Amino acid sequence: MASASTQPAALSAEQAKGVLKFARLVKSYEAQDPEIASLSGKLKALFLPPMTLPPHGPAAGGSVAAS
Repeated sequence: MASASTQPAALSAEQAKGVLKFARLVKSYEAQDPEIASLSGKLKALFLPPMTLPPHGPAAGGSVAAS
């Protein structure tokens, strides 16, 4: 029995351009309409998991470059 692939298909260059254009339009509409901004935030929360920043600085063992 064959199983469906869990990897998303790669986008063509033309599809990628369309995705970027759509994302730019949504971003511009977010500034104009609070409801669009809210819906966009909900979609991002669903598809983009929250990220935690790695610790940095001297206390975390990192170094700060002198200028």
